[in-house]
Amino acid sequence: MVQDAVGEKEFFPDPIKRHGNDATNEMVSIGVSDITSFNCEGQMPGSTSYNQKIKGSTLLDMTSKTASGKLKLASSLLFAIMSVGIMMITKTILTEFNFHCFIFVGFLQYVTTTDVLLIRRSRGSINFPLKGFIRIVLVELFPLPMLFMFNTLSGLGATQALNMPLFVLLRRLSIFLTLLGEAVFLHYNHGWEARAAVILMILGAFIATSFEGSVPDRGIMFVLFNDVLTALNGVITRMKMDENRFSSEGIMFYTNAFAALCTGLMLLFDFRLERTDLMRFDGWTPVFITFLIINAFSGFGITYATYLCTKLNSPLTVSMIGAGKNVFTSYVGMLFSDYIFSIPSLIGINVSVLGCLLYSHREFVRIMRRQEDGDLTSLQQYVAKRENP
Repeated sequence: MVQDAVGEKEFFPDPIKRHGNDATNEMVSIGVSDITSFNCEGQMPGSTSYNQKIKGSTLLDMTSKTASGKLKLASSLLFAIMSVGIMMITKTILTEFNFHCFIFVGFLQYVTTTDVLLIRRSRGSINFPLKGFIRIVLVELFPLPMLFMFNTLSGLGATQALNMPLFVLLRRLSIFLTLLGEAVFLHYNHGWEARAAVILMILGAFIATSFEGSVPDRGIMFVLFNDVLTALNGVITRMKMDENRFSSEGIMFYTNAFAALCTGLMLLFDFRLERTDLMRFDGWTPVFITFLIINAFSGFGITYATYLCTKLNSPLTVSMIGAGKNVFTSYVGMLFSDYIFSIPSLIGINVSVLGCLLYSHREFVRIMRRQEDGDLTSLQQYVAKRENP
């Protein structure tokens, strides 16, 4: 979905334990890779039972230790391509094809994601309960399904109303709101570097918008609303995941199914004259329909690609790809027809990109320190176990 337009923090259900750089670990006699390769049954890489287990694994069952280097690279490339691709395709549909029905675009994404998950469930690939759907959505997961729907719809609306560089700039405000939400609800403490990065991002957005006379108020309202919802959606998703009551696929299904039902009713009752605009639209060419189909499957694809990349690679890899995506879309977005070049806009974009890079550096240092601490702890535990069997 379009809510992942910038490098705000991702929220994943499964705890992913990282154990340092593989190339470095393989060079030491008692490497951390050897320590952490022990599973709960005491299997070591190279054993028959271990190899049989790896051979029968699916992609999402693999980890950074069981996946090959080529597979890790492929998952990283898939994540990068899907992240940039869904933004470019959505912007092309809403701007270049002059298609104003963003609710319909979201509806197609929701329905496609729901159907894909149901098909995978029927084949036994994943599992989540279908009984008690209303209770799960309206009681156990609420307000997450509502936040998810309005978050994606406001992101689509902002994508339609704003040029891509300005959209990316204003979306970076969600990082500030996410950090604020983490501090209030999750009691996280962020250092000066994170605060300075956020200030630069906000300053860049302020410079770009203050001297931009053609910014539509509707677009700014959409993107600011989207910033708030992105922060709330991320924090509440983390809270729901920490409860361990539903799998990631289950939460993904319930939220998308709820959004599909609600947007379907919006189309049925002609909310925002959406159905009327659909009937009047005369650009149903094979190329446009192809873009719609690709965009519909991209909603599921970006979630799957993000999850797979995080499972097979370090959080550092995901963070760096996200930062590169933000810089790329900030400048490539200038190629769309709705962007009007101006010096203040260019200055604001560069200031915001600087803040984004500073934020990425902060994440780099934080993750590297966490990996080093985790490696040292694992090594100490392994040595203690060998000395006291």
